[in-house]
Amino acid sequence: MKSKSNIISRANIFVENLYLLGFSIFLILAPYSKQTVKTVFVFSITVFFFNKIFQFGKKFHLQLLPKTVINPVLVYFAFFVIASTLFSLDIYYSQSVLFERYIGYLLFFLLGMNIVRKRKQVLLLGAFIILGAFFLCIGGIWDYIHDLHQYRLTTAYGKSVNYVACLALFLPFAVMLSFFARSKYFKFGGSIATLLLLPCFILQGSRTLWLAVPISIFVLLLFRNRNYAFYFLAFLITVFLCKGILFKGIFSLSHTIQQRSDAIFDPNQWLETRVEFWKAGLAMLGDHPLFGMGLGMYGKMFSVYSPQFGTENLHAESLYVEIAAEMGLLGMISFLSVFIVYLKKSIQSLGKIQDQDVYSMQAGLIGGIIASLILGCSTSIITVGVQNSPLFWFLFGMSVGLIPKEEKLHPKAG
Repeated sequence: MKSKSNIISRANIFVENLYLLGFSIFLILAPYSKQTVKTVFVFSITVFFFNKIFQFGKKFHLQLLPKTVINPVLVYFAFFVIASTLFSLDIYYSQSVLFERYIGYLLFFLLGMNIVRKRKQVLLLGAFIILGAFFLCIGGIWDYIHDLHQYRLTTAYGKSVNYVACLALFLPFAVMLSFFARSKYFKFGGSIATLLLLPCFILQGSRTLWLAVPISIFVLLLFRNRNYAFYFLAFLITVFLCKGILFKGIFSLSHTIQQRSDAIFDPNQWLETRVEFWKAGLAMLGDHPLFGMGLGMYGKMFSVYSPQFGTENLHAESLYVEIAAEMGLLGMISFLSVFIVYLKKSIQSLGKIQDQDVYSMQAGLIGGIIASLILGCSTSIITVGVQNSPLFWFLFGMSVGLIPKEEKLHPKAG
């Protein structure tokens, strides 16, 4: 009997290590290869089920959805995802979007929550996030230096990369480690990653990103240390006031990036054709306010609602407009509720985390989520894509898994 128990225990440890290995590879290679993401997904889902079977035996199915602070609102969001599929204008197309995107994102979220049960796992994944940032920076800077005709940084190792999504997640994480990590290795790694990520942050040229990341970092610094927050704000103001010198004198940047930096607070430069995309989405919401047009239907119906463009436009250039058009007003509210509850609970509980390294990681993950949500105002990066969106939902799952349980936050008297 004891021998059987030892075999099961060893098998469980082996499965956990395989699981960890898969996502370590995922965190480094996800931005460059769809096939890697799909392979890691299938591999990790298989390992995930074996892990639960080894741990809980016949009752493993009861442990597939861990109890978290966002479970109630997540259920409401899932309801509206299914409802918008059933009432879609093209139910077969919406079903394909449901299975290809939304169910996949949910599973990445569950995998992220499951993998942070032990401190060793948390810290190892944090190290691989930093390695992923290093790998991204080196490839991006190399490509930019060797292709002087690039107007904006869009590739790494010759492959197209969604820098906006990756930098929104990686840069706040690196900054929080450099500020708050106790381990000298984490602090050093976070500092070097920050210095490497900054050139990519500038060279990518996304104005929404230039606003989203500093805002998220300022919010997290303000929560932890007001002096740090206001020093950071003073630094940003100084950079903005001196940007003419920095961008045109010290650094030799493309005309496109200089122009975008000059127009960062010019609404006319931002809106461009986005207004037409948003008008079409709001018109769809007006016609189908309850459950929306159906998952994925914005792109198929765009030419009907905006005939002057005459072509299909896959996305609304706004996460919130697109969700509202496809899932209705209540669906969008349920989506927002997930992140409102998450941000409230995660920030409230942040001070309860005693381990300084885990604290710095959780602060960095929260910062990445905030930056991504701000980016959602002008892009669709959370519910679209085979590479960047799984990365977001996996890291979101990690962050939710790191929120201390309610009973630990509010122990019973006696």
